[in-house]
Amino acid sequence: MPSRHSLARIFASLALCAFPLGVHSQESAPAEPSPAIAGTGIEEIVVTARKRAENLQDTPLAVSAISGEALESLGVVDTNDISALAPNAYFTQTSGGTANLALAIRGVGSAEPALIRDSGVGVYVDGVYIARTTGAVFDLLDLERVEVLRGPQGTLYGRNATGGAVNFVSRQPGEDFSLRQTIGTGSWDRLSSRTRVETGELLPGLRAALAYAHTERDGYVNNTLADDAHDPGSLNSDAFRVTLDWDALENLSLTYAFDWANSSGTAQAFQLFGATQTVLDSLALAGVPAPVISSKRLDRISLERPHDDRHEMNGHALTTELDLGFARLKSITAYRAWASTGRSDLDGNAFFDVDVRLNLASTDPEATLSSASLFGSDTSRRQRQVTQEIQLLGDIGESIDYVTGFYWFRERFREDNLQHVLFATHADRVPLFRQTMFRYEGETNAWALFANGAYTLPIFGERLTLDAGVRYSKDEKEIDQTFSVARTDDHTWDHVDGQFTVRFAWTEDVSTYLRIASGYKSGG
Repeated sequence: MPSRHSLARIFASLALCAFPLGVHSQESAPAEPSPAIAGTGIEEIVVTARKRAENLQDTPLAVSAISGEALESLGVVDTNDISALAPNAYFTQTSGGTANLALAIRGVGSAEPALIRDSGVGVYVDGVYIARTTGAVFDLLDLERVEVLRGPQGTLYGRNATGGAVNFVSRQPGEDFSLRQTIGTGSWDRLSSRTRVETGELLPGLRAALAYAHTERDGYVNNTLADDAHDPGSLNSDAFRVTLDWDALENLSLTYAFDWANSSGTAQAFQLFGATQTVLDSLALAGVPAPVISSKRLDRISLERPHDDRHEMNGHALTTELDLGFARLKSITAYRAWASTGRSDLDGNAFFDVDVRLNLASTDPEATLSSASLFGSDTSRRQRQVTQEIQLLGDIGESIDYVTGFYWFRERFREDNLQHVLFATHADRVPLFRQTMFRYEGETNAWALFANGAYTLPIFGERLTLDAGVRYSKDEKEIDQTFSVARTDDHTWDHVDGQFTVRFAWTEDVSTYLRIASGYKSGG
């Protein structure tokens, strides 16, 4: 699929209010950002949506910011729950796995779990790009806030941010020792535990924080062929994060973070609600019992191949900041790896207990299996990535601020998908069990140069600001795939994105901005 541009979007927003970093009850959480009044003015909320810390009220972007405290109060524990807190944002777990994320902002995104397809929404953890939405349902562990940026973000965030971007910003270690423990319970024998320990200062300038989360629950649909802990919707997950922060030198600071997560569970249930007469006749011909077909949602089903899903991921990130006097140099170096295995019953509620013959050239024709499904699969996926971003942030006088930088990304991925299909032949009336392997692997190399600047004009009482940016991106992808035939393909794309924004501040609390921005999605 060739690269494609998002349509340039022109929109005007009246920045009258900011989403509060406080606590809302789950019943009364607003669909739109609401005023955060503190004393006589609007509460100052600091975000890094434009790569620098600034007041949300002064940021000419459609941004929703949600604090870690608000997330915890609302019971938000993973990325799957974010859509309830930001307008025009859609996040949900896909039906094919327990950690696969379908996400979209303003209707732009992706629900495709294939590793060769990129999403139109960029997901970032402390500035590190998470390339795959497959495996992107992870615990929101140790967060300071979440920022949801709506609209094309091609200048500062680059490729695959045509719909927007989501920033997860972690909480940094504090100056004093502290211990925080929360335990929760709920339906389906749900149990959750979250622990955070801050060490305070261990050595001059050195602080650490450790966080751990555990979640377990039974499934919410009864599979008569499995115990409660393996019913559809069941989950058992553990996540751990350690952060080291060092700033003993006046002009240098280092932050290292390691995170690890492991989860196992059973994905959402598939239910068979229709089949062609040809399929039913074929099964009857082979003496196979008719499957259970229902257009109503069932609370009891029989899945002989439950969606057992296992994921493990880990990541290392080193952030270095150096004060050069005239500007600040920032480096973000990261490595991430993810792997999963799973088995799926894709026909839904069609259990058989019959002898079937394997229709494989390398298998004895007389070999039999004790049971089979109409359609199922076994998958194995893995991905690893290395990223490097260098930013130079500074000011020229009191009227101009800028950020410029370089970005590099490399990724390798592989998927093995063994699919099983049961069917009958009219020749011998013996059901055949065909297995087909879909396999592909590949790599992506990408780099970009970007620059963005804002100029406050010395007119109208310095209320008028012009903001502009440009980014050049280049992607190289290669894939080796084996379906019916082996095939190798590679392609290169490049693109220039830009944005231009005019902002006028009527008062300290009210401003209007007009923004024109573009973005592009890399090919697949």
